[in-house]
Amino acid sequence: MGRPIIRLPPPTCVKSPQRARARAAQAVPACAAGWRSGACSGWVRGVPPGTGPGHAREALERCWGDARLFRRRHAMDLTRADLASALPDLDGTVRLPGLRAGADVWRDPDGIPHIMAASAPDAFFAQGFVHAQDRLWHMEFDRRRAWGRWAEWAGPPALAQDVRARRLRIGASARADYEAQNAETRAMLDAYAAGVNAFLASTRALPVEFRLLDTRPEPWAPWDSLAVFKVRHVDMGAWEAKLWRARLLRHLGPALTAKLCPGTQPAPVLIVPPGAEYRGPASDGLEVFTAGGPALAGIEDWDAGHWGAGDGGAGSNSWALSGRRTASGRPLVAGDPHRAIE
Repeated sequence: MGRPIIRLPPPTCVKSPQRARARAAQAVPACAAGWRSGACSGWVRGVPPGTGPGHAREALERCWGDARLFRRRHAMDLTRADLASALPDLDGTVRLPGLRAGADVWRDPDGIPHIMAASAPDAFFAQGFVHAQDRLWHMEFDRRRAWGRWAEWAGPPALAQDVRARRLRIGASARADYEAQNAETRAMLDAYAAGVNAFLASTRALPVEFRLLDTRPEPWAPWDSLAVFKVRHVDMGAWEAKLWRARLLRHLGPALTAKLCPGTQPAPVLIVPPGAEYRGPASDGLEVFTAGGPALAGIEDWDAGHWGAGDGGAGSNSWALSGRRTASGRPLVAGDPHRAIE
């Protein structure tokens, strides 16, 4: 008997591997990085006759945000063959080490993978495999942002965000979080990482961004998944306001800062550091921040733009309509969170 297999049946919307690849070629992503919000609005649907590689290159330059840097570092054109060769095989049977009993992956007409496996480890292995098939460049982009290594590829424009990522220790905290997880969670992350690495070891079809940079992705570590989660959500809380409050604390002291920034609930401090004494909402935990003041140097000028969210603008739209203004007569609530690259 051979090793366990991951079976990749043809997508339900096509009849053959050739047609599957032809259909996928109509939606080749043209973003090299997409790290400036609004610079890249979607996909290049094929390469129209008469525009050829120049069209793809123009889209890539827009996504990098610095066309001159792009031309200097990546003075090459992409051909249709380059784009087609970057597409992974989405059908057939692949024998991979690391699986226990194998897994089946179906892709629906929209290309969304559906996984069937006899065990949770095999399911997470397959999930890592198909994520690498579909989003490898995006995964590498986020991982490098988390570890403060994006400037290695993007150059000087990314230095500021790399400095902040390292000062915040996003990657290091992800590694520590992994070590602190229970055995079941670590096994899940291990299996997922093994699936990503199995794809890297079994294919030569890499996103065109790696060709442009003349490099290959590094092996995926189990804690990289946590690092990606952290860097994608670092700007989703209110920590900028907390840093601003910490600045007030150093200059004005706990008593006055507590008056200027009162808590918004009866007990605003819900987590007390080990060894600290909770003294009620009046102090709002401000004394605890005092000891960490020096560590905040260089972080307080944090700006969303350094994380690739555009020109620094941020915000989300949330709104509600009364049932008197809707066709159904029922109230309508809408939320539109503004993110960087998705």
